[in-house]
Amino acid sequence: MTRIAVLGAGLIGREHAGLIVAHPATELAAICDPSPAAEALAARLSVPHFADYVAGLEAVRPDGAIVALPNQLHEAAALACIERGIASLVEKPVADTVAAGARIAEASERTGVPVLVGHHRRHSPDIRAAKAVIEGESSGRWWRSTA
Repeated sequence: MTRIAVLGAGLIGREHAGLIVAHPATELAAICDPSPAAEALAARLSVPHFADYVAGLEAVRPDGAIVALPNQLHEAAALACIERGIASLVEKPVADTVAAGARIAEASERTGVPVLVGHHRRHSPDIRAAKAVIEGESSGRWWRSTA
C-alpha cells in the first residue's frame, strides 16, 4: 500500500484526498493544512491532521506527498519533501518564479527524488477527444497564417 500525504486541503487538495481514499492501492497518510476545515476533513476521513506540513512529513514519513498549497508555498514544500526523500506531485504552477522552479528541479535531479508537476492531461477525456479529432479526418486540413 502506497501511503500519500496531502499538503493543502483546499479545493484541489480535497479532490486528491478523496481519490487517494477511494483507490485500493493507496492510503491517505495525513492531511497537512492549518485550516479548521482541513482538521474537520482529516477527522471525517480518520487520518492524522497537521497544521504544519513539515511536522506532518516528519511524523508520518509517507511514501509520497501531493503539494496542493498556495503557489508561493510550493517551493518550500517541494524542497521539504525532497530533503526527506519523499516523492511528490506538485500542483501547477510548480513554483511562483522561474528561479524557484529551477531550484526544485536541481534538488530533484541532485538527490534522485522524483517530483511530478500536476499539469498532465494525457488521460483526460477532453484531451483524448481532441486527439481523436486531430488524428482523424473530421477536422479538415490544419494550417496557419499570419497577416
